[in-house]
Amino acid sequence: MSNDVTVLIPTFQRAKYLDFLLESISKQTIEGQIDCLISDANSKDNTLEIIKKWDKNKKLSIEVIKNKNDISPIENWKNLVDNSKTKYSKIIFDDDWMEPNCLEEMKNLLIEKKSEVVITNFNAFFDDGQIRQDNFKRNYINMDSKYLNTNDIINYYLLNGKKINVSPTGAFYKTKIMKEAFEFGLDLNDICTEKAIGIDLIMNFYPIFKNKNVFFTSESLVNCRAHDSSISVKTDNRVLYYCYLKSLFKLINKFSIQLNNEQNKALKRKLLIYRFRKTIKPKYDIGLNIIK
Repeated sequence: MSNDVTVLIPTFQRAKYLDFLLESISKQTIEGQIDCLISDANSKDNTLEIIKKWDKNKKLSIEVIKNKNDISPIENWKNLVDNSKTKYSKIIFDDDWMEPNCLEEMKNLLIEKKSEVVITNFNAFFDDGQIRQDNFKRNYINMDSKYLNTNDIINYYLLNGKKINVSPTGAFYKTKIMKEAFEFGLDLNDICTEKAIGIDLIMNFYPIFKNKNVFFTSESLVNCRAHDSSISVKTDNRVLYYCYLKSLFKLINKFSIQLNNEQNKALKRKLLIYRFRKTIKPKYDIGLNIIK
């Protein structure tokens, strides 16, 4: 029996983590067999052996896109987004994993709340298994379950200096809006596309700016792993700052959002910080025509 959900997994050289992830998917409480689409960016380790092992599991129906040449993270994502054919899609990175009720709960919430996307809270772990709670308290919004709106996003990022989970690992999508948002985020160009940073924010928040229902649940249904090869860990914080700021600007410009005085002042402060830090080479330009 199909549950109309495809789990999309981009992977590269992380066989031991992928094994753990596939085990967590096999334990999902959602009824029916789970479709898993895996795009492998030409791994040289035993990734394909791990996939073959789990392909024998009756809970999983696995399809693999095996790339014969090295491809970028964004190309790996694109393989998955383009080839997802079910009504719902759940992206999760190869080093992360799900709580047993993740798919069932997120699908039920999406239907119940009549939403295009459900975003879940998450736990983050160091590679040694220690949870990163202190990091959460400093950097992430602690809020109750609610529908999100554009003011929430702008205020959290510009005024509060706090973040909502932007990783697609924490989102459950209607496939149609996922494809639309991904396509919109593809032309970030420069270092953001190279690092696949910023398009994650766009994928989760594009539907909000388009006035679609997006529901945030405070329950932690996914777990993210921090280790030396994580993009978020190995990338300079200044580059992260630049790409997320640029992505937010792109959404504000696209949907002609009018900022209030407080938001404008906060935006200008952030731009001064950005310019003072000389974050990125001069050839990169955010496009700041939203500031009067």
